[in-house]
Amino acid sequence: MARLFAKIYKNSGYQGTYRWLRRDIGDFQQIGFNDKVSSIIIYKGNHYQEGDYIRFHQNVGYGGGYLDLEPGYYPNIHVQPFSFGDKISSASFNPNVATGSSKIVRLWIRIYQNINYGGQFRDILGNERKLSNLGFNDKVSSLKVYAGEDYLAGWVGDFYQHANYSGGMLQPGGFGPGTRIPKLSVAPYSFNDVISSVKIHQE
Repeated sequence: MARLFAKIYKNSGYQGTYRWLRRDIGDFQQIGFNDKVSSIIIYKGNHYQEGDYIRFHQNVGYGGGYLDLEPGYYPNIHVQPFSFGDKISSASFNPNVATGSSKIVRLWIRIYQNINYGGQFRDILGNERKLSNLGFNDKVSSLKVYAGEDYLAGWVGDFYQHANYSGGMLQPGGFGPGTRIPKLSVAPYSFNDVISSVKIHQE
């Protein structure tokens, strides 16, 4: 169960494209974000314990210099005392402090660039009006849906053709935990490379 979540942004002041992190990632190229982080928000998960932090590493594979951050808001990591902007290539979650906001996570959705869960991926932990904010507009070819830490019966995800939950919708809709779609290109879906927004809601 997750103890921390992070939202990392390309620009300072929580601007530009962003990614969600919920577990260790050894190579930010997997999420198309190597050496691109300028600001960070770290949230407490349901199982947060005082002393938990995330270590952001300069090199892939958790190597090189690093920056340790506890829950909180970091609008510009280019400046002192951090001086670590555009240098992050991997991240490790370290259990073991304590300000910042909590985040309710009903579903955890992972969308993939290629069929059969291949290529780059993005994690979605809440509503996403524009997948372009994740650098992933019209690129989804497969997906998985998991129960989040705060999952309640009836919470599902819907996938839309256009931004702001508009246009055609992946049918039959209402995809809950356990959903696995390895090929959006084939029937009954035929929805490959067209998803632009995702809504998480209770049916």
